[in-house]
Amino acid sequence: MKQKASDSQTLLDIAVQHCGAWEAVTDIAALNGMSPSEKPQKGMELNIPDASYNRTMQQYCTGNGVKPATQSDAGEVSLHTFSRLFGNEFE
Repeated sequence: MKQKASDSQTLLDIAVQHCGAWEAVTDIAALNGMSPSEKPQKGMELNIPDASYNRTMQQYCTGNGVKPATQSDAGEVSLHTFSRLFGNEFE
C-alpha cells in the first residue's frame, strides 16, 4: 500500500496510523530507503507494509479518522500530543 505523508507526521505516526504500532517504523523505513528517525516530507508517497502489528489500534485510527502528527514546528516529537489523541484507552 502507498500513503502520502501529512504535514508534521513522523514515521512513528504513520506506523501507528496504518499498522497499529510503533514497531512498524523499521519496516516502513526499510521499504522507503529511510532511517527510522528521518522525517518524511509533506506529500511524500511512502510504501506501507501490508501488516497489522496491533489490529485494535489500527482499527481505532481507521474508524475514527485519526492521523497522528506529533512533529512540532521546532522539529521535536511531542508525546503529550500523541497521548491526547488516544487518551487512556491505549496506555
